[in-house]
Amino acid sequence: MRARLFALLVVVVALCGVVAPFASGATLSVTPNPLNVGNAIILPPNGASKPGIIKITNLGPKVTILSITSDHPQFVPNQSCVKVLNAHDICGFTVTFTPNVTGPFLAKLTITDNSGGSAHHVALKGFGKQGKLTINPDPVNFGKVYVKAAVVHTVTLLNNNPVQMTLGALGFSDSDFSETDDCGGTVAAHGKCHVWLSLAVANPGLLSGVTMNVSDNAAGSPQHVPLNGNVLPLPACAAGPSGAFTSNNTNMLARSRINHTATTLKNGMVLIVGGTGNAQTPHAELYNFKTCKFSLPGSNTPNSR
Repeated sequence: MRARLFALLVVVVALCGVVAPFASGATLSVTPNPLNVGNAIILPPNGASKPGIIKITNLGPKVTILSITSDHPQFVPNQSCVKVLNAHDICGFTVTFTPNVTGPFLAKLTITDNSGGSAHHVALKGFGKQGKLTINPDPVNFGKVYVKAAVVHTVTLLNNNPVQMTLGALGFSDSDFSETDDCGGTVAAHGKCHVWLSLAVANPGLLSGVTMNVSDNAAGSPQHVPLNGNVLPLPACAAGPSGAFTSNNTNMLARSRINHTATTLKNGMVLIVGGTGNAQTPHAELYNFKTCKFSLPGSNTPNSR
């Protein structure tokens, strides 16, 4: 009788089991370790965040992740894996790195669970890098230009950083230069804007020590872009102190006209378009300061104007 009661007790215990306070034998695989987030750009007032991904694999019985913490405020772990993981479950979460100064960052991530075992630690690495605005071209070479002949050169401001850059004043060390732009005071992340430099020099000579100064909120501000060029005097056939030119018996417009436009090109030549002679003319002409000659470039405007 006693033997039967003992056997029955064993069966009951086996069927009911015993509730353990922890999931015994839980085994977690945490990868990668270490986690190297890499470079992240610093631009005031805040850095540009860069995420890294960590994967937790549960190789044992069901377990509950209790906490995921970092010992450095510039590394912030997402809490999406603080939950129950069944056997063979895989969970991934991000660690966001936001540097506030330049240089290397080292930290430790701690993952705890209810298995009663030791916490899991992940070494974290990152590097804060100062962003910079790229200016193209640098330096800017205007080449050969003539006095009082306005010449425009395009400069592109490139922002290869993952956050918007703020521009300050665009200035020049010489009053013969001026600018217009489409930047609006900012350059979008991974974007660009344009600056049109205008040069109208009163006296001939080499441009020396002249710079465009670009202020922004990144490294190297303000940046100084050299402006080079060779300013030539007007030839004798260009009459008047304003650099005007005239047509005469030895230097004739191919098509006489009035009320036309005359535009100085980057190479110093003048493009003459439209106007009225005996009738409105579609013929465009070029005036060459070097030869003091007018010429037809070989094509006309689509319509008289």
